[in-house]
Amino acid sequence: MPTYAQPIRRIPGSLKIVELFTTVQGEGFKIGVPSTFVRTGMCNLECPGCDTKWDAWTETRISEVAAQVRSFKASHVVISGGEPTLWQPDLALLVALLPEYHITVESNGSVPLTNLELLQRVDLWSFSPKVGSLGPDEKFSRAVVLSNIARVMEVGRHFDAPNLQIKYVLDPNVPEHVDSVFMFQSHVDQQRLSDDQIFFQPYDRGTLVNIYARQVAFNINEEYNRDLAALTKLVLERSGARFRVVPQLHKYITFR
Repeated sequence: MPTYAQPIRRIPGSLKIVELFTTVQGEGFKIGVPSTFVRTGMCNLECPGCDTKWDAWTETRISEVAAQVRSFKASHVVISGGEPTLWQPDLALLVALLPEYHITVESNGSVPLTNLELLQRVDLWSFSPKVGSLGPDEKFSRAVVLSNIARVMEVGRHFDAPNLQIKYVLDPNVPEHVDSVFMFQSHVDQQRLSDDQIFFQPYDRGTLVNIYARQVAFNINEEYNRDLAALTKLVLERSGARFRVVPQLHKYITFR
């Protein structure tokens, strides 16, 4: 785990909030949907392709977080990070205060999901496995991700709609990264997800974050667009036309 300037111990009843804002969801099933983002601090990984600052936060009471969410009009809430599943008991308390909202949790999937209340209350789990262009990372456990997928799918049998999506961020120009992703997906296939639960997105080499320098710059360019076209062709061929390829909408818009 990275080194932080702030104390990292959990404070029951509060969450480490990096930022809370309203925008539209840029990825997956809910792309384009007005959303309130709750970004938590800390992560269990240090991925070279991270585009998010998560190393500085404000300890915020859960009731205050819920009140801030209610101050926005969006009925869709995205809990992201960092890695929000580091704080499962506190997330369970937060979502319990927001029963009328659709809740998405964005996770790398490598922290064991052990809080049953949270599992049952989250409407959509969005796993982004750090394989291929976002890995490899010696701290990333593929076995834990597969176990979490099975656990979420079991809970999801009682849902009216899919409660899980998998998002791969991939550079189509690096064959070993492509092979790594499709090898991992071969294991995911054994979990019997439907093809429309799998998304591919181009790796944005122009948008990287240096969390210690406190800088992040979004820089969509011709290279990204070329990679989007190349990735679309690649996934169609490698998957037998099974999976969707989508850009990250938030990389194109200036609205937060």
